[in-house]
Amino acid sequence: MNTVNSPKSPAPKNQTTSVGRSKSKDKRYSLSVSKLSVDCSNIEDFEDNILDVDITKNRSARNFFISETFENEYKGQKIVDVISELSKKWNSLAEDRKKKYEDLAHADKMRYEDHIALVRKHLISKPLKEKATAFMIYMDEAAKHAIENLQDVKEARLKAREEWKNLSTKDKEAWEEKKNANQELYDRLRQCKPGNVSGYALWVKDQISLAKDKGNTITLTDCAERWPKVKEEMRQKYNEYAHLLKEEKSKQRDLYEITFGIKPRRPLGSFNFYLQEMAKLKTFSGTNFIKECSASWKKLTEEQKEKYERISKRDRLIYVVKKMEFNNYKRTTFKRAPTAFNFYVGEMREKLTGKDLDNKGAFEYISDKWSKESEATKKKYQKMADNAKKDNEQEKDDYLNRVFEVPKRAKSGYQIFLSERLPELKEKNDVPTTELFKMVAEEWNGFGEEKKENYNKKAEPGREAYKNKMREFDRLGFYTMPEEDKVELSAKKSAKKTTKSNSKSPLTKSKKKKD
Repeated sequence: MNTVNSPKSPAPKNQTTSVGRSKSKDKRYSLSVSKLSVDCSNIEDFEDNILDVDITKNRSARNFFISETFENEYKGQKIVDVISELSKKWNSLAEDRKKKYEDLAHADKMRYEDHIALVRKHLISKPLKEKATAFMIYMDEAAKHAIENLQDVKEARLKAREEWKNLSTKDKEAWEEKKNANQELYDRLRQCKPGNVSGYALWVKDQISLAKDKGNTITLTDCAERWPKVKEEMRQKYNEYAHLLKEEKSKQRDLYEITFGIKPRRPLGSFNFYLQEMAKLKTFSGTNFIKECSASWKKLTEEQKEKYERISKRDRLIYVVKKMEFNNYKRTTFKRAPTAFNFYVGEMREKLTGKDLDNKGAFEYISDKWSKESEATKKKYQKMADNAKKDNEQEKDDYLNRVFEVPKRAKSGYQIFLSERLPELKEKNDVPTTELFKMVAEEWNGFGEEKKENYNKKAEPGREAYKNKMREFDRLGFYTMPEEDKVELSAKKSAKKTTKSNSKSPLTKSKKKKD
């Protein structure tokens, strides 16, 4: 889901436009990190400065040295040819000379962390865990507040732990409400569905509802005839409301994807957004729409293109964070399930908030208490651990069966005939493949309706399977791989391994035999 909120079209006042904007990678750490944080204190300021937000991965001191030295001393050469020599130079560089590049790396790291934090704050941020307690939410809020105010997070968390002990029951109830709201958010996210919302669709819904209230009926054909006659002001209101709903749906879908480990789809470029707008406005009516748009795009000034660059940049920033969360989900979700002792520690931690113990002291206290617990008590926690292990294995199995790529379109009746007939013709005729395709097409065109229908019937199960996959893919962001697809994929992998093994040179094979 890559639909984004449309930022302001014109370039803001006193704002550098994309004209003359430096594209040098080495300038990315030159922006003041703290200044950009101040400039982007709210969403409007963030949108104004969005082209200056840079979340490309920070570089190391070694990379800065290699980049600078290559540019100054090895012009005209390929980096792969001299990388070994550059690495040796870096290794032999004196510590005092390395300091310059370490400072650059530190500044670049600050830029990366600060800009990522801005994107998470204004565009997309992963919710807390579904089972987060009131205490965990309180601690998380304290950490966020510390980050926003450039304070030490560790100190803020320690302070929050002490403050939690002194909170009244009424104050804690407010955090319990936040915990319930967090769990409700997960329920809403599970039910969220993608799909476009148009002003016309909303108007039709209202017309049907009004007619029903009056005891009348109205058909979709009636609505289609009436819509062009609706006042322009009314249509505009419906379109504006549809845009707001679309934005809300988009945000909800983004949250859904980063929460449940959905692989994000690649973002669109600025030209693609221009194409979408031209299609919507029906600006071009020629036979080759993309060619006309491409010619028009090239004539736009940098200031005119900036509108679409802003939309595209916003989409890319969201994509990068979603991709980070997707990779993190794969890495952390299916770790070993918690043990009985882990569950015991988690439960005891909250009970110890009133005791004056540091982390080490708390762990020693809990360990000692665990060793003295009865077998019946330990059995209770062991049951929780067994259930968690079972759920973890089931989740892992379900996740491995997910397919995040768009389902392949099913073969038509003609394509099935083509796959059957082409190999036969290829064996009997020594002609170019294009000629073979023509021969197959001629045969197909010569068939009667009955014979064509037989092939179309063969294609029906594939079409139905494709529709089911697409329904699941659109709703969830993935589809579950059917058993027959698993078998086919396994056969392809085996064939690929065999081909790879057979393609090895005779020299490699003879060496293996000797070994």
